[in-house]
Amino acid sequence: MKNTSYLVAASSALVAASQMYAAAVSGDISFAGSTALDANIPLATAFTSFSGVTVGLGTQDGTYTGTDGASVTFNPFTFESGGLPATVGSPFTLWTFTTGGTTYDFKVSSIDTVNKSTSAGVTSLLIAGSGTAQVTGFTDTAATLTIQLSGKKATVTFSSYAAPVPEPSSWALVSGLGLAGFAFYRRARK
Repeated sequence: MKNTSYLVAASSALVAASQMYAAAVSGDISFAGSTALDANIPLATAFTSFSGVTVGLGTQDGTYTGTDGASVTFNPFTFESGGLPATVGSPFTLWTFTTGGTTYDFKVSSIDTVNKSTSAGVTSLLIAGSGTAQVTGFTDTAATLTIQLSGKKATVTFSSYAAPVPEPSSWALVSGLGLAGFAFYRRARK
């Protein structure tokens, strides 16, 4: 009877723990719309506005599946300062949208790359960085972003990929349950 109570306690802890942690955000999402810069691309340092931004049709997967055409709010931001990627003082919400009662957003924590180039008369801008993908009901997940502008089109494409990474608390829980199981096994053998 005593051994059974240990097993029931360990099983209850496992069920409670699995309900405490939501799944990580995963997948890709892209957007299309119009934007305005503070200057032409070679001199630009900030996005001053975004308009008509929607989730690109058929460009998302994973957690973002089924969000085609949703209207998205993008927030203006500075991407370059003194010729280097701008410093992000504290994470800021780059984009957010709600569909079917679920809210999706991305908080930028760093801008790592700003690349401006001209090839065959076409000027391009590439911005890359990292942050946190957030979706209602899911665990906040580390993710990356890429924003590209090319030519004279005022079209922005954004992609983020959120790779799930086990949280330290999840590893601690699994390790703790493993040790409890081992202790139970040793006690049962005695």
